[in-house]
Amino acid sequence: MKQQVAKKVVSGLIMGCLTLSFGALALAHGGEQGPMPGPGMMQEDRPHPEDRQQHMNKALEKLATDGTITQDQVSKLKSFFKEKDTERRTDMGKMKDMSPEDRDAYLKEKFKNHPDFINDIKTAAELSEEQAKAVAEALRPPHGPHPDGPRCPMMPNP
Repeated sequence: MKQQVAKKVVSGLIMGCLTLSFGALALAHGGEQGPMPGPGMMQEDRPHPEDRQQHMNKALEKLATDGTITQDQVSKLKSFFKEKDTERRTDMGKMKDMSPEDRDAYLKEKFKNHPDFINDIKTAAELSEEQAKAVAEALRPPHGPHPDGPRCPMMPNP
């Protein structure tokens, strides 16, 4: 008789602990759907890859309406980015058929000299230094603070 009561008490305690654990987990999750963002990731601030073209068009049109750049420069920038996208797709097609070692060697050679985004858009659309920086700032997705401090020496502390 005592053994049955002890089993019931122990099983009740186990069930209570499990219920409390799941309840605390549900409260900690906050009712959000999908995976939780990792450290340093602010998913709601970044445009989704499928919205990249729309994000770029909105940002460039806003700069044009603000008077930062002209409509002619907007069209030159759009054609520049289409050309870069075509190059990227061609490179991806080439790399798809390469072995992992060849792919690594190709990428190391390709990015030996890191591309200068601001200089590239300056020459492509005949922008001034200030205009190029404004375009780069508008097109780059916002970055959240890095857990270890700034990501590069040029970036100010948050």
